Amino acid sequence: MTTSITSSTPELCDNCQQIDFSLFTPYAHIEFPDVSGCYGEFWMDGPSKTCIRDPHGWPVDTEQGSHELDLGPLEAIVARQEVCPFCHFVATTFKKSYGREVSSLPAVSSHEGTCKILLKRIRFGIVFNNTKRLPYRFRWPGGWNIPDMILSCWSKGKREDHLAFLAAPTSNSASEPTLLARYRPARCDVTLFNSWLQICATNHSQCCRKHGDATVPLRLIDVLNMCLDTTSQERSEVEYLALSYVWGGGPKEYVLTSENLQRYCRSSGLPTLPKTISDAVTLTKEMGKRYLWVDSLCIVSNDPEDKASQIPAMTSVYGNAILTIIAAAGDDANHGLPGIGSFRPGYKVADLGRYQIVQSHLNLYQRSIEQTTWATRAWTYQELILSPRSLIFFETHVEWLCRRTEWYEQLDLEHPNFNVKRRRVYPEEQVKLEISDYHDLVLEYTRRNLTFETDIVNAFAGIMAAIDDKFFWGIPYSRFGQFLAWAVERVLSEDVPDERRDCGLSIPSWSWLSCRGAIDLNSFPRVRQSLLAVYRWRSGQLEQICTPELTSLFEGSNLRQADVIWYDDSDWTVCIEDLPSDVTLNENQLIFWAPTVANSNNKEREYVILGDNMFGEDLIALDITWKDKIATRLGRVNFELEDWPVGNVVKKLIIME
Repeated sequence: MTTSITSSTPELCDNCQQIDFSLFTPYAHIEFPDVSGCYGEFWMDGPSKTCIRDPHGWPVDTEQGSHELDLGPLEAIVARQEVCPFCHFVATTFKKSYGREVSSLPAVSSHEGTCKILLKRIRFGIVFNNTKRLPYRFRWPGGWNIPDMILSCWSKGKREDHLAFLAAPTSNSASEPTLLARYRPARCDVTLFNSWLQICATNHSQCCRKHGDATVPLRLIDVLNMCLDTTSQERSEVEYLALSYVWGGGPKEYVLTSENLQRYCRSSGLPTLPKTISDAVTLTKEMGKRYLWVDSLCIVSNDPEDKASQIPAMTSVYGNAILTIIAAAGDDANHGLPGIGSFRPGYKVADLGRYQIVQSHLNLYQRSIEQTTWATRAWTYQELILSPRSLIFFETHVEWLCRRTEWYEQLDLEHPNFNVKRRRVYPEEQVKLEISDYHDLVLEYTRRNLTFETDIVNAFAGIMAAIDDKFFWGIPYSRFGQFLAWAVERVLSEDVPDERRDCGLSIPSWSWLSCRGAIDLNSFPRVRQSLLAVYRWRSGQLEQICTPELTSLFEGSNLRQADVIWYDDSDWTVCIEDLPSDVTLNENQLIFWAPTVANSNNKEREYVILGDNMFGEDLIALDITWKDKIATRLGRVNFELEDWPVGNVVKKLIIME
């Protein structure tokens, strides 16, 4: 398929005619299979498949294509703006920036008052090809280039830069993506969002998988009748949108309580809503949907039983929503969704016939989400992770993110089989809801902020529920011995003790949930193999969590008698008879046999050996203290095997809480 864009070309001035726009025209070709499913292109080392090539059929050289031109003084550009569309674009761009008539800005040297244009290609994305049925794939380099330009102006000793993209004209009716930019209106084009949803729902099977239905009723906002409705259908059968946003400070008169529940369930019973929620209601209606889920209005805030049943069900709430609206703009619920309830900043555009030049605030080198308050909140992390599809509202534009692809208001990329990821992808999209990525999930979550520390468990409960594993205070059974060696992420120069959370919850010291700070489950050096067989006390019985992965610290070498930790399972098995009769057991404790080494500087502290590190050169241990035969975790330490005091090791039964 070759995308062609034709139209009459407006007359450019002599200066602008020097710009070699042919370097950046939409010459990229996207090859789709013919009716027989066959396709192919020639690559340097033989037949291959690619989706980008130049007009001559050769793969695009991503290092080519840089073109700089001095357009002359701003004063001259302003003088030509009535006859040259590109001069008009440049003049109005810098006129607004300086807030005065550009023609009145005097040049104070030969290098000032001039404007330069740099045209280049930004390497932008990669093909996300995880199925054999995609009609193309990339060879190295695995990406394509977005044609863009940087306009630079020096005036009064100051340099100002503006970014613009080449875009398809509004008259373009091509059914395939041009891989160029497009004009973004001041008000959102909701039909574009619906087309994204339709393409995804029809073609992306991994985005359509339903999460297990919760056993509690689903309370939703009926946006047509402006009331709450408790559906009788299973969650996976109801079409609804969900909202992820920042609450912000101050009183929340609109929040659902047991006192206003009945009133909110009556037709038109909802109160005046903050702008972000109100705009989400508007968007839901404009997309032709009836139901919207918002936490502050769908969970009874002062009912402990309702919260206890609804909060753990976030996996199904966000996982079964057909779309999650993410309000990444603003600091609170009163900011709104830019482009829905308010106009966004306008973009300048120049029609050059074959394509347009469109001003842009979309920085292809940075993720605008990284700078938002939304991205600092702990609750919002699981809302994005659990959502198969998200529509992300920024101050200047909207982005689509699903498990298969990314789309942008300002870039023409959509196609059922054209699935792309930026090179700088969302951190959230680098991980999966699988135990293999649990370390990354915990690390990102604990880097974020909680308004109330009592939410430390609830704000992560949906992620744990979505992973196919059993968890005990945030540590998965399948990696229990290894992940007990978690550590608080620190700057290299820091040497401070772990800081416990003061949250009023009975979180045991051995759980990462008990400490403030970013938690690294694979803290270097990480445990490669664990020596522990860990049990928990449950319903008056011992329940085994894990078994040792390591029996000797010098596996494969000439073993010495003292180097063998466990000879057989009787050495590490815990029995009821092993438990001291004068210790009161509870269900938050861990129970296990472990080799221990006394702390030579403090009689009340010991080191509990967990296992060796990934290189087999270090031992990883917990620093513990004792009180009434109960151990408390203080931190983790490591020391080299050659310094291991073999003769001082004592096997002890550890009961830790």
